[in-house]
Amino acid sequence: MIIYRKANSSDFCVLKEVWLTCFDDTNEAVELFFDNAANYEAYCAEDNGKAVSALYLIRTGLNNERAHYLCGASTLPAYRRRGIMAELIKYALNESVKDGDKYSLLLPANQGLYSFYEKLGYKPKCSCVKYIFSRKELKQKASYCKLDNILDYETMQSRCFKRDFMFLSGSFIEFAADYYKLYGTKCVRNNSGFAFFEENGDTAEVFYSCYSDFSSLARLMIDSTGADHFVFTDKAGNEQTKDFIRMTYGMIKPLCGDKDFDGNDVYIGLTLN
Repeated sequence: MIIYRKANSSDFCVLKEVWLTCFDDTNEAVELFFDNAANYEAYCAEDNGKAVSALYLIRTGLNNERAHYLCGASTLPAYRRRGIMAELIKYALNESVKDGDKYSLLLPANQGLYSFYEKLGYKPKCSCVKYIFSRKELKQKASYCKLDNILDYETMQSRCFKRDFMFLSGSFIEFAADYYKLYGTKCVRNNSGFAFFEENGDTAEVFYSCYSDFSSLARLMIDSTGADHFVFTDKAGNEQTKDFIRMTYGMIKPLCGDKDFDGNDVYIGLTLN
């Protein structure tokens, strides 16, 4: 018989095994995630006392309401296609409502999973934009900024995105910087912004950034890498050029009965692999 429940630290040894079985992650990265349990709630499904499926709700906010980001949804191969994950998600969301969460957000691992989550009430109302600059073009955007006190991560998010974005605690962003660093990602910052980026050949891809003004971010990137091309992923409305690609980037589910989210521009931003 399958039992659904909230997990605790005594379950982590087994949950690590489930994670490593289901995801292409390193032991070091998994250890780091579980060492930062203060950032999330863990849930599991067990069969005869053995954890066979798990998920994690990262504590976030959305427009001054409590919310969470669902990640790490994993089921051991022998227990798949039995509806266990769907039931575990329903259980976890019901528990999160008791804690006061108003929204659930997630980024499906692939396009095929969008239909799975739609059946559970999630809607593809999250988006992002991508745009590209050559090094020469970015230099023209860049300016030097006076080095005052470095703003904290939480203040920077509010200044950059205003509303309709997944707000992350400073402790989670610090964890994410350590986590992504294990895979070669760089996190750089100055007093006006910060950026997570990866270098592939002559291209630097900035997949998450916050900034007081884009010119300061441009200068930060020019000073941080010798790349010839720069790809930026950003919130819709923050695009810095007329040439950009808009794309669906995640899903949202209101958790308050018939309450819905009005719009299609929620920005999820920083996520786990």
